[in-house]
Amino acid sequence: MTRALILFAKAPVAGRVKTRLMPQLGAEGAAELYRRLLTHSLRQLSRAVVERRCLYGAPGPGEGELQALAARFGWDYRPQQGDGLGPRMHLAWLCGRSWGAVMKRCW
Repeated sequence: MTRALILFAKAPVAGRVKTRLMPQLGAEGAAELYRRLLTHSLRQLSRAVVERRCLYGAPGPGEGELQALAARFGWDYRPQQGDGLGPRMHLAWLCGRSWGAVMKRCW
């Protein structure tokens, strides 16, 4: 069985990520923090000994940035599909379980 890793993430768009930190950091600061955390996660997880890595991006603005980050670290990119996080994770799992995927949610 092929070992694989699936990572779920949102695009680092101001006002859409790390919203609880916006009073302290502002919308742009919160988005930049998330961008750095996501980049760090992709860098660290790229060291995992697996045959396949796939970044599943939440639908919405900034999807191009997620695709670029995936390409930068040698990950496949797929858009999340389904209504709500649970169904999206389930569909990704159905797609990836034949790879032996492990799922992790990014911050």
